[in-house]
Amino acid sequence: MCMLRVRSPTSPYLAVAVTAAISHKIKMSRAILRPISSDCAKGIRFGLKLLANPSSALSTTTVENRKPVCLIVGSGAGIGQATAKKFASEGYHAVCVRRGKGPGRLLQNDGNMDLFVQKIHENGGSAETIFADGTKPGEVIDFVSYVEKEVGPIKVALYNIGAQIGNRSLEKTSYGSFERCLSMGVVGLFALAKEVAPYMSRRSGGGTILVTTGTAGFRGNKGQHAHSAAMGARRNLCQSLNHELADCGIHICHFNIDGVVASPETVGKLMPELYQRLVAEQSADAIILPKHVADTYYFIATQPRSNWTFEMDIRTWKETPWFNS
Repeated sequence: MCMLRVRSPTSPYLAVAVTAAISHKIKMSRAILRPISSDCAKGIRFGLKLLANPSSALSTTTVENRKPVCLIVGSGAGIGQATAKKFASEGYHAVCVRRGKGPGRLLQNDGNMDLFVQKIHENGGSAETIFADGTKPGEVIDFVSYVEKEVGPIKVALYNIGAQIGNRSLEKTSYGSFERCLSMGVVGLFALAKEVAPYMSRRSGGGTILVTTGTAGFRGNKGQHAHSAAMGARRNLCQSLNHELADCGIHICHFNIDGVVASPETVGKLMPELYQRLVAEQSADAIILPKHVADTYYFIATQPRSNWTFEMDIRTWKETPWFNS
């Protein structure tokens, strides 16, 4: 029998923001909070800033009905944003979670997210951004609670945070970077699943948790100690989540992205020369396009429960499969 309990937010942070919003007659049902934090001191500072200047921390849009939500944790300009666009076009409200740039993450236009959300609205969809750190359990607790209570029911959650720090020898892999990779690779996913599962399980139709991983989740390579450990742990966590949550009506699917993705914020920075070459050869289908990954994610998220896919490899026709290379 599935028995999952909904957790309350870890701090008065949201209460402060809601109080401030009400005092300014802002519709919290569509408010975009920047940032979400479990730290009480940060929460109080944010609330005071909001009272003084609400437009600096909140932006609002209005949607009449509470649509099903696709929550994307890791909304960079690649698979994350492509997934937001796809689900928004299919009638979901896309909630895009990504980190901001400052300690308080209050800067506007981080990653041009305001423009990105605006374009979704112009195309007839609905979306919003939450600037938060999806690897910190306290922040995950708060933004999941906020979305469920103020935005809409989370029907699909995508964990799309990468954990690649580049090619580093054992000697040059610090303890800090190794722990950081584990936080990005598996701690954030654990927190997301722990928080969304109770909400999904108590609704008819359950929900879906999609997880992006890479080849490192299946084999370790030289110079990839932290990344391989993080992705291997992520894949194994997906297996244990599937064993427990399937009976609760929650579909878990783990995706091995076995190749280079046309993402300027990840591959474009880590391997710029290879990225530019493959993008130039895009017409030859030699690079994985985020929009096609998003199409696949939507297909998997809408599978009937009599035909659930747990794990899938995605690669181009020119890519040698990881198990043959």
